Amino acid sequence: MAARVRCSVVRSIAARCAAADAIARAGAYHRRGLLLLEDRVRLFNPPLSPFQIFGPRQLASEALKRLNNRSGWERQTVTLDEVEAAVGRTSVSAWITVTQTMIDAFAEATGDRQFIHIDPVRAAATPFGTTIAHGFLTLSLLPRLMAETPDLPVVSDARMHVNYGGNRVRFLAPVPSGARIRAHSTLLSFEQKRPCQYQSTAEVTIEIDGQEKPAMLAEWITQIFV
Repeated sequence: MAARVRCSVVRSIAARCAAADAIARAGAYHRRGLLLLEDRVRLFNPPLSPFQIFGPRQLASEALKRLNNRSGWERQTVTLDEVEAAVGRTSVSAWITVTQTMIDAFAEATGDRQFIHIDPVRAAATPFGTTIAHGFLTLSLLPRLMAETPDLPVVSDARMHVNYGGNRVRFLAPVPSGARIRAHSTLLSFEQKRPCQYQSTAEVTIEIDGQEKPAMLAEWITQIFV
């Protein structure tokens, strides 16, 4: 409890610093008539309600949904205690399709242009029978899969989530181009590391639609700042 009170004090100090910074930035923008949305929020005390910031209430509702989750899912926001109580629970994401366009873009971004990923003709002659996604592409889709898990608990007053790494990652089966995948996530632990900072560890299994063997098994760590 004391640690969470300290979080409130830290947030209050941070908010005052942010407001001072926003005022300085606003002075730089006023000649052009510009004021960033985040500065509009910080400059008012008490803060403006969402519909005052965005405009009509309906627009605010839609905007907040998109900010919370681009996929449009209604994420379940809970308290820190409720997240702790969710340890051991498994959540399942929506299906997403791994397209050749995604694979090609990942190849360009990483420089991994091995033919098994980007050349359908040559890949057809391999045991895979088609192009396959990079293992690291599957791993990189974890944030999207988590975002598309409707019943995955999200701390209601979290300021940000940061990937911390994995205790283990195994690529068990290739993901063919055009295949659908989804994540089964089990929360293994949730603990406070220091004031305003928590760490969750989850076991994530990536299922390939129509296949018994999973594409990936990972024990993934996320840090949450409140």
